[in-house]
Parts: sequence; structure tokens; C-alpha cells
Amino acid sequence: MGPSRNVSFTRAELKSFTGATLPDLIAEGVRLLFVGINPGLRSVAVQGHFAPRGNRFYPALLRAGITDHLIDASAGLTARDRDYLLGRGVGITSLVARATAGADELGPAELAEGAGALAGTVRRFRPRVVAILGVTAYRTAFGYPRAVPGRQPEDLDGAQLWVVPNPSGRNAHAPLDTLAAAYREVALAAAIELSVPLPHAGPACGRRHGRHRRCRDRVRVATEAARSPSASGSAERAIGGRVGGRGRLGSRTPASPGPPRRRTKGTCSQTQVSHRLRPTRGRCGATPSG
Repeated sequence: MGPSRNVSFTRAELKSFTGATLPDLIAEGVRLLFVGINPGLRSVAVQGHFAPRGNRFYPALLRAGITDHLIDASAGLTARDRDYLLGRGVGITSLVARATAGADELGPAELAEGAGALAGTVRRFRPRVVAILGVTAYRTAFGYPRAVPGRQPEDLDGAQLWVVPNPSGRNAHAPLDTLAAAYREVALAAAIELSVPLPHAGPACGRRHGRHRRCRDRVRVATEAARSPSASGSAERAIGGRVGGRGRLGSRTPASPGPPRRRTKGTCSQTQVSHRLRPTRGRCGATPSG
């Protein structure tokens, strides 16, 4: 039986996990190794990578076609999801093992030491691709202050070395579609078999996937379509015809005529009248890494 999906902590309880560690999700045969900066307090508390609900790592994997369902790690990864990711050849580790409330609590020397430890992990497990989640951390850890996202000129102990956007909810410069495109690119480089990527479902959906009915419906319908024998194009038809208010994906013509709809601040989709996002309490311990 998997862990409860409703796990909450007080600020004091989360703070007590400072300095604790989270085991890597890795095994022989890993092809794509994602590397976060360091674990967040909630991730260590529940023993699940990228556990904060505002983190977009798992929604981006789904949108990219790396996974066929939305993984919920808010209460820790279930054994089934752990086995599923490893079976897909996807591993997760961190540059720095100890948990902090924010990655800004880490010093340059600690990040550089983490880069050396990562090289040892790569030599042991031999992934095809190593993807660092965040260009700022990469620049500091590897000593390349002018590095840019994408594939890096030098490999890391035989593995292609890439820098991709960090999925933290604090990284406002990278929307969900940008994350998904970058993660899909490194997955292709790692020769991971991918499913049909999900169509765009609105800018706010990626931050709180699964918490709102419309977001859940879009993910469910497109996922079912991607699993069908005629997956090619069916996800687009499902999104346009069964859930959203648009005819076909990318079409600028509404499915049915009607009066102009007012755009509502903080909605699931800026092009449709939709529910407002309910205010949420601040999440202690959400870090730029997971």
C-alpha cells in the first residue's frame, strides 16, 4: 500500500529536516540521469524527489512524453512509481546531498565538491545523458561562468552533459512547455522511448497539476488518447473536442461561436473562462532543486 497522499508539516517540523539526506533514485541500466541542486526539506521529509506540489518536474515529464501518467510525489514516491521510472531508464540524484530550505544556502565549494561526487556516480552507472537542472548551479559547480543551457561542449566521464531548466515553481522564466521541450530533448538523446507529448493545457496547469478538475480532465483525456492504438493526433483531438473550448490544437477559431470571454487573472487557461486558482498557503522548504 502506497503512502498517504495527504501529508502536511508545520514550519518547525520541516526545519528539523535541515541537513538530512535523500537516497538517489538510480540503478544499473539508467540512461537519463536528472541532477537537481540539493533536496528540499519536504522532499527529505517524505523521502521523495521533487515532492513540493509547486514543483513542475513530474508534470513536465508527462508533458514531454517521458511518463504516461502524472506522478504525485507530494507524500513520497510509491514503490510502483519508483520502479516505473527506473524501468524507463530515468534516474534522479543531486549535486549536494544535504537538504536546505533554499539552494542559496549552499556555497560554491560545496557545489564544486558535488560535481566531483557526480562524476563518480556517472562512472559507476554509465548513463548516456546527464541533465543538470539549472544553469546557475552548473556554472558554479563546474566552473564555467559563461555556460548556457543545452548540451555542453565536454562530456562527463563518457556521458553527454546537458543543462536544462530547473522545474522549481520559483523559476518563473521557464513555463511548463519550455521544461517539457528541454526534458524531451535530453530523453531523445538518451534513446528513451517516448509517448506522444501532451498538448498545451494552459500556463497555470503545470504548477498545480492534479489539484483542479479542468487540469485533471485534460491530463486524463490526453493520456488515454496517447495510450490508444491511434495515438498519433488523438491527444490533440481529445483536448480540443472533449475538454477545452477550442476545436483542434493550435486552431485560432473557437469550436462554437459565442460572445468574447473575459480573461480572468490566475486561471487555468487564459483563453477560456475557467475556475480561479484557490489561494494556497506558503510552502516552507520548497527549493530550486526539489
